Amino acid sequence: MRSLDSKFNHVMIAIEESKELEELIVEELIRSLQVHEQKIEEKKKAEAISLEQATKLNIINNVEYEKQC
Repeated sequence: MRSLDSKFNHVMIAIEESKELEELIVEELIRSLQVHEQKIEEKKKAEAISLEQATKLNIINNVEYEKQC
């Protein structure tokens, strides 16, 4: 677990605190990390969509404002 990317630090700490590492099956550890990585990717996608929507809204608002002037 020491070789994991730093983005997994809090997951690693949670796993260490909640489970006996000696009893932890490697597949369980891998699955926990995969689930975490999927959540990170989903959050990134949602943030990208939100940013894109905000940008489009800003452009629309600017166009509408210019029409009024």
